[in-house]
Amino acid sequence: MPAEDFAILYGKLYGVEMPNREYKWTKPEHIAYVAKLCLEKAKAAYELVGIDLKAVEKSKGKNDALKKAAVKEELLPMAKSAYVFLKLKKAGFFSIKNAEEPSSQPFETENKGGKGMGYMLKYKKFIAIKKLTEKAKKYEGGALLATCIERLIEKYMFYKEGMQKGQKALKGKLDDIVKELEVKPFEALAKKALAYKSFRPYPYLEGLIKAYPDLKPKKPRGRLPKA
Repeated sequence: MPAEDFAILYGKLYGVEMPNREYKWTKPEHIAYVAKLCLEKAKAAYELVGIDLKAVEKSKGKNDALKKAAVKEELLPMAKSAYVFLKLKKAGFFSIKNAEEPSSQPFETENKGGKGMGYMLKYKKFIAIKKLTEKAKKYEGGALLATCIERLIEKYMFYKEGMQKGQKALKGKLDDIVKELEVKPFEALAKKALAYKSFRPYPYLEGLIKAYPDLKPKKPRGRLPKA
């Protein structure tokens, strides 16, 4: 990995605070460290988008109970995700053992008040930038955290394996999904999770789109017609 690869996590929003540091990556263990930092914000991501985690824990994985744990019925996929995440985390399956802290330096934003939040990620030719002002809505803050987690796990940790988009449908009881994903190390768990077409055992953007359509990524514009 070239020295110019980096991750910047900064800002504070709705009580969630980023490290305000720029990390330099030179090996996969450094990426794992930053992924670990973002996964620590997963609970906050679920709560910001409207998932009651206490209600999720009491739901026993039942759809009706999970629907009540969400502020919108369309958030059921995210409530299911939260149920699986909490089960796996409690059992220690979200522990990233190979993380190694990379060299870093403080990151100063132009906004000296520390309001707003964002991230910048660069790996080879892949670049991801997301930022929000202090006026952002709660669910937008949760979506930012979700995309940061997704990109670090899916675009970085498995980039070298050329992972293809999963095609597996989510079927059966959620407790059976939990058992299927109870594998170590974390990389093995994530690889199994990536086999699913539209489900992740951590906050993920697709689980929010039906509830918050404005979060859907805009398609790039095509070429303008010639005059």
